[in-house]
Amino acid sequence: MALALEVDGKLQELLAHFELVWASAWGADANSTLGPVLGLPSLDHVKFEAVGEFGAHYKLGGVRACVGHRAAAWVDDDLGGGCSEWARSRRSPTLLVECEPQVGLTWEQVNVLIAFAEKVPQARERANDPSRWHTDRRGHGTA
Repeated sequence: MALALEVDGKLQELLAHFELVWASAWGADANSTLGPVLGLPSLDHVKFEAVGEFGAHYKLGGVRACVGHRAAAWVDDDLGGGCSEWARSRRSPTLLVECEPQVGLTWEQVNVLIAFAEKVPQARERANDPSRWHTDRRGHGTA
């Protein structure tokens, strides 16, 4: 596993604007494995279906269930398999940010995410709710 430690400050910056959720194959283990290294509080995680929709990104069903009808920003190094179509079809503001696996999340992408969050009031309200840190549940885009 390669981990860009400089991502820490970026994720900390995003905590002030978003409800961060792990959308990782690590699942709940991301909190004990990655969270301490990155200095993150315990975060919810997306639960992935054992078998997804044919041809769809394996995370799409879980992300769809996690965000429901809320505004959402999804950051990942692989956003194929219908992710763009899903984002365009949503009524709620949706932003997809695809990172290069070798580079990770950039400050330019962080700034795009923050600008998106500032246009979506519910993202700010949820980010400022400290009770969310104590539960157990991770640019291209349309807004």
